[in-house]
Amino acid sequence: MTKLIQCGFCLLILAFTVVSQVQAQGQQQHGNYTVYHTIFDSTFLQPEIAAAYGVVRGEDLFLVNISVNADDKNFGQAVDLKGTATNLLQQQKTLDFKTISEGEATYYIAPLRVTSQDILHFAIDVRPPEGAPFTVKFSKTLRSQ
Repeated sequence: MTKLIQCGFCLLILAFTVVSQVQAQGQQQHGNYTVYHTIFDSTFLQPEIAAAYGVVRGEDLFLVNISVNADDKNFGQAVDLKGTATNLLQQQKTLDFKTISEGEATYYIAPLRVTSQDILHFAIDVRPPEGAPFTVKFSKTLRSQ
């Protein structure tokens, strides 16, 4: 059952990565790395999958998903990540990324609480295993249910 839950979460993250690959706003190229980013409502996760990974579900909780792929790899690489989300009033939230490892693939998720509709500006600092560190910036309008 645990393997099934792990596989289910991995497939979910891969699905979001594939979706973000199609949308130009969901990926950015930095040197030899492509960073894929998606944000989704935490209630999208099935309760058993969320529980297996210690993810809290809620109508006002979103998950920021980051995958950093090297040009010569088809899966997420292990990197050091730090990030923030800033609203239009310049209120800043630090993103607490959790590492999800599935075999050779590594992804990162961070919970984010949004209590109404808000435009958020994200800044994700990436320190890859090789090459210079870089920052990924993107914006997203989020609305809690």
